[in-house]
Amino acid sequence: MPGQFPRRLATYILKQTGSYEQASYAIRDTADLVAKHYGRFLLQDKAALAARIPNQV
Repeated sequence: MPGQFPRRLATYILKQTGSYEQASYAIRDTADLVAKHYGRFLLQDKAALAARIPNQV
């Protein structure tokens, strides 16, 4: 997948789910690569992800 689309998709999925694996499936790459290149986006949203979990139960 050339261009910005895979980066945007991986970032979006990572922010929504917190899962490197799900983001890697979406862009057909490895979870390690997603963690290396897009992990910085997850760090900003970990607190928000943690806060949403009790609301879903």
